[in-house]
Amino acid sequence: MKFPQMAWASLALTALILTGCDSSSDGSGGRVSTTINDPNWSAGADNWASIAIPDFDNKASIFALVRNDSSNVQRLLSGQRGDRTFTSTQLTTSDTYNDIAAVRITQSQDGETRTDYAIAACVEDGSVALFLASDPNKVRTPTPTDATRCASIAVDPINYSDGKGVKYRIAYDTTSPHIANISFNVDLFSTSAYMIGTPSFSTGESVGASDYSIRAIEGYFYDDYTAVPVYAMQSSTNNYIEGKRATAGYTSAYYNNSPNPFTGATENFDLTDLVLVPDQGLYMVSEVQGLVGNSINSSGVIVYNTQKLRGDGDRCIDALAWDGEKLWCHDATSEGRLISFTPPDEFEVGGAG
Repeated sequence: MKFPQMAWASLALTALILTGCDSSSDGSGGRVSTTINDPNWSAGADNWASIAIPDFDNKASIFALVRNDSSNVQRLLSGQRGDRTFTSTQLTTSDTYNDIAAVRITQSQDGETRTDYAIAACVEDGSVALFLASDPNKVRTPTPTDATRCASIAVDPINYSDGKGVKYRIAYDTTSPHIANISFNVDLFSTSAYMIGTPSFSTGESVGASDYSIRAIEGYFYDDYTAVPVYAMQSSTNNYIEGKRATAGYTSAYYNNSPNPFTGATENFDLTDLVLVPDQGLYMVSEVQGLVGNSINSSGVIVYNTQKLRGDGDRCIDALAWDGEKLWCHDATSEGRLISFTPPDEFEVGGAG
């Protein structure tokens, strides 16, 4: 996998400058460098639904979505890498959010500069909630015409800081698993009701049979200029991860099997999140503790070698993100906090995929 070189350099430099320095070795190559706690975590009731780290953000912001399904309470967490505790904002919507992604916007007008974050949330009913981090309860909720459930949302590592043509990838279910794009403009100086403009959807594309449901989506640069989706699906008997190239009908399978790579048992592994780290690996977490991944070879191609990985990733569960240098995940050994660590690179030849 190849990021555009300018994008990769920008992300790496930002991470080196801004990532916290409180670190400890895990004994197998990774290093836990930072932890951030949810100050309102309810053990046994809350679920860590998503982590969103904007690219091209020199403020090193990090957002998270925490959901309590029994009380129907959702909270948006916000902070910066290096903080010890998140700021928690309760969301007033009655919609259930499954995933979030964020883009930093910085605009200037008449000598004044404003910065905010455009956040998109996948909603259980199939819609996409759009809001600014500064006002997360002022929401636009457009819906793809054929969606019945929005499962996952992602944004490619492209600099949308001017607020023009901001594009997210969405993964949703209808009669079969579908993927599509949603795009919109942001005007932080707008005096209209919403600073996020009217969004538009691309035509949804079916990527699986009717007995599959889609689980997660991520963007993948297969050359220096073209990004394509990588997504995970599952049926009652099989797990499937593939990338779809721009050429019509061309796909690459990265996992197509029934064993659960987290446990080794023949069962679904209920994948909850996947993240692609350039030139290193495709990493995944699930509802079961642990981290699995596929390596990326010297040509930038994701290898068909899904396997469970050692190190601090073994503490991960539920949600996963990457900040340009470190992976972040919910800590299964101390629920209600995020940990960050160096992505493991100890892939065995062959693997379980």
